[in-house]
Amino acid sequence: MGMITRLKKFAKGATRLSFAPIWLDEENAPSRIAGLPEPWMRDAATSLRDNGLAVLKGNVSSEECNRLVGEFSRYVAGRADAVDYCDKFGLHERLANFHIVNDAARAIGQNSRAIALTAALFDSTPMIVGSLYFEKGSTQSIHRDTPAFFTNPLNHFFGVWTALEDISQDAGPLTYYRGGHRVMSDKALLELGANEKDYFANVERMCIERGFPREKICPARGDTVIWHPQLPHGGAARARADASRRSIVFHYMPKGSVIMGPNDFFSGPSYVPAHPSYREISLGEITAIDQGEPRFFHNRHEGNFDEVQ
Repeated sequence: MGMITRLKKFAKGATRLSFAPIWLDEENAPSRIAGLPEPWMRDAATSLRDNGLAVLKGNVSSEECNRLVGEFSRYVAGRADAVDYCDKFGLHERLANFHIVNDAARAIGQNSRAIALTAALFDSTPMIVGSLYFEKGSTQSIHRDTPAFFTNPLNHFFGVWTALEDISQDAGPLTYYRGGHRVMSDKALLELGANEKDYFANVERMCIERGFPREKICPARGDTVIWHPQLPHGGAARARADASRRSIVFHYMPKGSVIMGPNDFFSGPSYVPAHPSYREISLGEITAIDQGEPRFFHNRHEGNFDEVQ
């Protein structure tokens, strides 16, 4: 679904699940957006609120992008299992948490504008939950990230995706329902007994019924895309099997937050753990959940819930 989060079960008490929204979704958000210190931050926050997605053009330098692409190639050349996730065109499927062992990935995860914006939207210091490196399009069906990043309060996280090369229409670019973050909230879906079989289908059905346009986005190398936690998004079909879509996505949440996975989400709990169970590691500027060694996963059209253990 999103990335591997090896979160241990623990018993340090429980607390009620909170549905308090991020301030971006509150009625006074326009006035708070106006108070953000930089024009680019105000533009990004406005687009996130209105469209569910924002693009930071030229956010990461070409040098940083090229460095990470080269580092990934060297890394997979030294892993015996990489061949099991590589197609005949030499393109690998998703690698989770490369930033744990690689400085080039870590540098992009600590991008100053991504950190400044998420900190402002959280009203708190962000931390990295995990990352996914892609060499080709995921072709993943329309979904929300909420079950894989089941935070308390609910939906206090952001997906931040950076293109490491110019992304073409043929490569299976990101696709999303513009404005779809405003269809039935995850709180309402949980109260209706959402389950893994119909949750995403119902979200997409409501987007279609309400006329939200489905769009594709083809960023240039170094552009960073940030999406709202409830944005329905996925990977478009790949028109050319040999077309690459080199990119890396990080998910951030407020430092010290409780986070769970899809099994917990679909059980519809009223109460959740009161304290986080993961170990944090320092990456320099910020901290991250210690996810252990990077792992490959296959790109599948549906789900990817096996990445969350």
